[in-house]
Amino acid sequence: MLSILAQLTQVDPSTARNTKMKSGLLTAWSGTQMLLSRAAGLLDGTPFKTPVAAVNVLIKLGNDVAENNDALKDIIASTEERLNTVATALAKEGDTVAHAMIQDFAG
Repeated sequence: MLSILAQLTQVDPSTARNTKMKSGLLTAWSGTQMLLSRAAGLLDGTPFKTPVAAVNVLIKLGNDVAENNDALKDIIASTEERLNTVATALAKEGDTVAHAMIQDFAG
């Protein structure tokens, strides 16, 4: 049944399983992050406090890097839109020198 549905929708049957698995892993990871962050306060005076604190710092660092990557992608997309707008405006002018400069800049 799954393979027939996949043929009808032109989707690889493993894609649905992969999506479901990825969703489950993301949920499990979120739960692990929450557990570790809450456990850090309960581990005072035990030898596990330092390793859990280190893991929490690494998790926060990873999350911050992912957020920065998303922000960087947004900035690049915005810059691309602006450059395309400028290129379009210059191309409409019919100036061959400006057009040559745009082509040279674009590489």
